[in-house]
Amino acid sequence: MAKRVTRKVSDETKRKMSAAHKGRKNGMWKRKHSVTTKLMISEALRRYWQHLPKI
Repeated sequence: MAKRVTRKVSDETKRKMSAAHKGRKNGMWKRKHSVTTKLMISEALRRYWQHLPKI
């Protein structure tokens, strides 16, 4: 898995990004994940966090 790289984002940019994905503009607007999808996401995140090096 690739190392996560983050960039500093200004508060104004954060507000713009938040507004751009609210309500009907959100890709999951009025949708829900199925039970199987939730389990797949949970398992993938569990594997990801187990393999990170402990600092």
